[in-house]
Amino acid sequence: MHMKKIGVLDFRIGNISSLLNMINKLGFDAVRIDMSSEINLKNIYNLILPGVGSFDNAMEKLSKCGSLKILEKEIFEKKKIILGICIGMQILFQKSEEGNSNGLGWIEGTVKKLDCKLPIPHMGWNELKIISKDKIFENLKENSRFYFCHSYEIKTHKDNVLATTDYDNLINSIVKKENIYGFQFHPEKSHKNGFDLIRNFCNLNA
Repeated sequence: MHMKKIGVLDFRIGNISSLLNMINKLGFDAVRIDMSSEINLKNIYNLILPGVGSFDNAMEKLSKCGSLKILEKEIFEKKKIILGICIGMQILFQKSEEGNSNGLGWIEGTVKKLDCKLPIPHMGWNELKIISKDKIFENLKENSRFYFCHSYEIKTHKDNVLATTDYDNLINSIVKKENIYGFQFHPEKSHKNGFDLIRNFCNLNA
């Protein structure tokens, strides 16, 4: 039996090695997808769009990739499942207060500066509160903790929200629209809980 190939999209906005290592340790075949050249996603099972840094920088790098249209065809026509992590999640939306660029607009919503009395960025361990059932949460304990590092948050329709996190106010920490997922935290820095969540993602069927 062949291992499932999980594609990690690399468009030069952060070190993806820890995520690739995590996926391989889980028993999947992690494949680095170089977005700077023409991509072939035919044999890729699910996709991950990771990233760190600013919204405008991420969109500038991604918009220069000649493979964006190929990626969108896979997601919207072939319904391949994709996960955005951190800035990779935020650029799934329409726009951000962090910059002037338009986002991908794959999910309706905007990225806003965190509005809270606690220190910004929101950095460290915090709990997930699951508010909508999904296969992504299989065998995950309620109030599991994950590692966050961000200064902006997602504002979107409640139907797109699977989990929230309390940081003075409620932050939308996991979102989903059809075959598109987003994590505001870093699963690759979240030890066992991160492994469990990424394993569930890698096993999702379109």
